[in-house]
Amino acid sequence: MNASPASAWYRQPILWLALLLPAAIVVAAAVTLAIAMRDGSSDAAPDSVRRTAQTQVTDLAPDLEAQRRGLSAVLDRDADDHGVRITLTGPGGDQALTLHLVHPAQASRDVEIRLMRTGTVWLGRSSEPLAGRWRLRLQPTAGDWRLVGHLPDDGRRAELQPAFATP
Repeated sequence: MNASPASAWYRQPILWLALLLPAAIVVAAAVTLAIAMRDGSSDAAPDSVRRTAQTQVTDLAPDLEAQRRGLSAVLDRDADDHGVRITLTGPGGDQALTLHLVHPAQASRDVEIRLMRTGTVWLGRSSEPLAGRWRLRLQPTAGDWRLVGHLPDDGRRAELQPAFATP
């Protein structure tokens, strides 16, 4: 009777399957760990947030102050996507204003525009085009109050309101 010779251990496909699956898992875990340990925050919100016992705590005083003053604003984006014009309603004061455009996914694309008052409106320009979807945050340099809003992908106009609805 002819007995087939036993093949070498390294020629067994089931053995390679048994070795490569755990090796692939170890490599995937190392890649995941490297991504998680990169510098930089992955938070979508640029506000300073304190995390306490599974809850996030942030300062809401600027939002309450904007609500108390009855502030609102309308943002109009220029046709060239570089300039913005803001019309502020309510007693916002004569302080310098800053508009923060927060990209919804990439913090490196966030834009900060210093606005200059020209008559009854505030004007500002960005070196980068402002095309795309943005979360908006308008506040004076001192940070006394804050208005927030959203600018859609193809939107030319956005309304900014206090974060809290008026009761």
